[in-house]
Amino acid sequence: MSSSSSISLHERAVSLVAQMKENTSKEFSTIENLESLVSEMNAKLSGVDDLLKQNAAMEEVIIDLSSELEEATTGILKRGHLFKWRERSISFASNWGLRYFTLQGHVLSYFNDEKDRHPRKTIDLTNCFILDEGLTANKQHHIFSVCSNSLDEDNRGPQSGALMRLSSDHAAEAQQWISMLEKACGFETPQKHPISLSDDALTTGSGASMSCPVLTRVQSTEALLNSHSKRKLSSPRQRANTTASPLSPSSPGASPSKSKKKGGHKDDKKDVPAKQHQEMIRKLKKKVRVTSFPASKNMHTASKASPLSSAATKQNYRGFFNLGVIVLLVSHFRLILDNWVKHGFRLSTLFDYTVQKQHVYVLDVPRPLLVLLSWMAVIGLTYFIEKLAQWQKISDRMTMVIQGVLSFANIIGSALWVWHSNSHSGLSMAYLMESVIIWMKLISYAHCNRDVRIAYKNSLKSENLVDTPVNVHAEVQDVEGEPLTYPHNLTFSNLLYFCVAPTLCYQLNYPRSPRVRKTVVFTLVVRLVMVLALMLFVVEQHMKPSLEEAMLPMKQLDITAVLFRFLALTIPSTYVWLLGFYWFFHLWLNLLAELTRFSDREFYLDWWNARTIDEYWRTWNLPVHHWMIRHLYYPSIRLGVSKKSAVYLAFLFSAVMHEFIISIPFQRISFHAFLGMLLQAPLVPLTRKMNTMFNNPSIGNFFFWLSFCIIGQPIGIIMYYYESWDVGACEVQA
Repeated sequence: MSSSSSISLHERAVSLVAQMKENTSKEFSTIENLESLVSEMNAKLSGVDDLLKQNAAMEEVIIDLSSELEEATTGILKRGHLFKWRERSISFASNWGLRYFTLQGHVLSYFNDEKDRHPRKTIDLTNCFILDEGLTANKQHHIFSVCSNSLDEDNRGPQSGALMRLSSDHAAEAQQWISMLEKACGFETPQKHPISLSDDALTTGSGASMSCPVLTRVQSTEALLNSHSKRKLSSPRQRANTTASPLSPSSPGASPSKSKKKGGHKDDKKDVPAKQHQEMIRKLKKKVRVTSFPASKNMHTASKASPLSSAATKQNYRGFFNLGVIVLLVSHFRLILDNWVKHGFRLSTLFDYTVQKQHVYVLDVPRPLLVLLSWMAVIGLTYFIEKLAQWQKISDRMTMVIQGVLSFANIIGSALWVWHSNSHSGLSMAYLMESVIIWMKLISYAHCNRDVRIAYKNSLKSENLVDTPVNVHAEVQDVEGEPLTYPHNLTFSNLLYFCVAPTLCYQLNYPRSPRVRKTVVFTLVVRLVMVLALMLFVVEQHMKPSLEEAMLPMKQLDITAVLFRFLALTIPSTYVWLLGFYWFFHLWLNLLAELTRFSDREFYLDWWNARTIDEYWRTWNLPVHHWMIRHLYYPSIRLGVSKKSAVYLAFLFSAVMHEFIISIPFQRISFHAFLGMLLQAPLVPLTRKMNTMFNNPSIGNFFFWLSFCIIGQPIGIIMYYYESWDVGACEVQA
């Protein structure tokens, strides 16, 4: 028993030891887990500390930005755009210019643009009032003026001189500005009779008293006039006519009635005393002015700056602008006469060249008909492929491949045709440019229909037509009839309308105008013909002689002579460029828009005010810009390309298209247009840096005009003409 009991005790002890070891190992593992958890918590806490530090730094930045914003906007009661009346204006331009205004306390400031930091002019409103002039004659603008409550220098009485005339095309906006400006001025708007004379004081409509010396002179003048009128006019009727103040605008002498009744001759006799009274008042005013200007009058009463200095409060250089226009016209007229004397009338050479190029027939079929047939064939095949995709006869990937092959075959075939033809270079360039336009249109047509086709298939699966690209086009305003949806847009007439419409981006619905205005069409056609004739005249009469005279010096490397002809070419090339822009982007596209009732006619923006190169390319040609960002820029970004690389890709595409359209009609690849376009890409960050550094819109705009009109275009024209001339000279020698 003892042995068995000892064995059992031993076994129990062994089991207890094993349990203790097991518990100890579990405790160690628990401790290790706790240590790992503690380390993880410490790591997380360190991350939290970093986040807290970042939050504290962000709070400091937000506080600094808030303080800066508060300092920048302290006291600003209102801001916005208004039309400002400008005295110095071009005769064919409007006197009203859109400017950005801010009302800060008692100070009204205006800027050329809301991006500008420094105002063009500021006005202290503490001694001003607001004059509400009402609506314009065409009821489109509400005019109001900021006027000064000061005396003129001749002491003729209170003068409310307009410091600034403003207007708004919204009546509610104008009333709000008037209300805020009146509060800032501290004066109410004067009534129709703002001047009231009394025996005690001279006050304006708001009750603001004048200075004592002036008050005494004006009161004595009024007493003198009243005493003379009482002596001269003794009849009761005459005294009744002079009851009102002689200086009041409502008196009969100051503003005689313009209406005439029947028997006006008798009324004229009755009004003779009133006319005598008015003439007497005019003479007395003249006498008072002469006698109130003594030899001891102070001529220098305040600190004033010279009109040409920057400290001058009022600067008006309209006379200098008129002089500049006269000098420009005279110098250009001298250039025209000089060209006429040296070269005579050269426009006939263009007609001679056209007559010599009469072999414009291929296979006894006129080329215009072949051109239309080639375009119609490509358009018809594109439509047929889209219908096959709609019927699910071919896949989306196969549709993209076929559309891409067809479009590139079209553009390459057009280039080969132009390369091997003997047509005029200008006509070939026009045909090639229109082929490129149709190529871009068909790419947009295929790309947009692929997008809505995929959305249409997905909507059929989900049975949910909300927020899909199929219904996005319903947001277009001024649509004729019910908005189109896929696949109802897949008609041949819809595709033909898109090919003729002045846009490169296809969409299911377009804004439409109600009708075609025949008078607008007629005026656009007349201007198209006139501007085209003027362009041909400038090219043949002024550009071509300068180019011909520059060829031999370039061959001989005579730098001085080349520079002289280069400068002579800058003015006519700039005129041709501007006329070409006006002809195509304004006249031609508006004519297409009028004929197709396409009502979105914003084909360009104010590119002439561009400060940077990228701003110019965003505003110069909106149809191409919209196509680039819709079918090249953002698709590249969706494929993983960075934004900077996408910008360079857009410039590369534009460079290839410029070289394609310009070089192939001349039947030589020179890469002048390609390099000229591609080298503008590095100028984008440079011009942005200049715009930020100088903060002056004129500097960036000067750089733009110099780089495009004075340097870029004349160099390109001379290089292309020199290559043609050099090749022709070599052929003659051979």
